[in-house]
Amino acid sequence: MSRNHSTQRCEACDIFQPLCLCNLSPRLQLATRVVVFMHYRELSLTTNTARLAKLALTNCEIRVRGLRGEPVDGKDIVSDTHCLPLLLYPSEDSEVLSTKHRDAARAAGKKIVLIVPDGNWRQGSKGAKRTPGLEHVQCVRLPPGENSEYRLRTAPRADYLSTFEAIARAVGILEGKDVEDRLMVYFRIKIDRMLWARGLMPTDEVRGGVPPAAIESFFIAGAKGSQKKTNGESI
Repeated sequence: MSRNHSTQRCEACDIFQPLCLCNLSPRLQLATRVVVFMHYRELSLTTNTARLAKLALTNCEIRVRGLRGEPVDGKDIVSDTHCLPLLLYPSEDSEVLSTKHRDAARAAGKKIVLIVPDGNWRQGSKGAKRTPGLEHVQCVRLPPGENSEYRLRTAPRADYLSTFEAIARAVGILEGKDVEDRLMVYFRIKIDRMLWARGLMPTDEVRGGVPPAAIESFFIAGAKGSQKKTNGESI
């Protein structure tokens, strides 16, 4: 059965059941709390990476914004005296995220809440500016780093990151490089499996391997990827 004929998706990771990623989740328990404000149009997209962050981190929450009659805000976060909220958004007045933010939170007896707008770049900028409660939260940006490894969507620029990559780098700064590395291993498995399912990657190049059930269900996609490799085509 080809990918296009499958109607069964995992409710958690939202990809087709034979390629489910849930049992591979690192389920990291971090001191940093992550709250993602997701644009409602991302709910139906298998290319969304915020859901992957929720699977990978036990202290990650997703709030969906833009749904009619279901407003969301961040007022509870900014009013919690035990929290130090930081909005991961590169505004003009943003600070480069560093260990000084972690140290400041510890010195004040607080825990960092990393607030992350999710959506395309236009949606993300609106979410950062229009969500009640977030208007005066300190914005932080990531330091320069490697280009995105995300290949499921076309970004305006090579240095733009997916939501998951941005979260991974941010918590890596706050909690250690090994945390970022473990998250990125999980991320790469998702990317490879989805490229394979689209017929854009041969089976033997999929990091983490392909489940036997998926090979049986998606053999057409794997064959296409192998054919592209044989013909020397770019994938």
